[in-house]
Amino acid sequence: MQDIRIYAYENKSPYAEETFTINEAAELTQAPKSAIRYWEQAGYVTADRDPNNRYRRYSGSHLLKIRLIQMLQSSVYSKDTVNFKQSLAAAKHTDLQGIMNVAGNVRSYLNKIIESQVCGISFLHQLIQLKKTSNFDGARIIQPRLNGPDD
Repeated sequence: MQDIRIYAYENKSPYAEETFTINEAAELTQAPKSAIRYWEQAGYVTADRDPNNRYRRYSGSHLLKIRLIQMLQSSVYSKDTVNFKQSLAAAKHTDLQGIMNVAGNVRSYLNKIIESQVCGISFLHQLIQLKKTSNFDGARIIQPRLNGPDD
């Protein structure tokens, strides 16, 4: 989100004026070229084309979208991640406010997932401790409270 803010409002991104080949975009984002091509085919990112040779050219804002897609790829496949990818696909790479909105929603979603995982780890830890003591009579697992609509 910080990178998007800097790029959108301060135009200080090191990639603000440059365009990049798919090789350079892959190197800068650490995303495989095949993944970037797939994401383009799926409509998540649409590269500009060089008018002389029709090669893909990526701007700094394209790189931001690629990084957001990478974040979603690392999370569990769900209806939410599909919706986020569709929102990214719908946002033009020049619509930095739209990209920032999607990034904020992705961050909130990932924070919620992480919180759920931490609660799961807590339950697992309690279960392991109960198993170690082998005293299940009267044992009570403390239920952590989540701060979400599903509670």
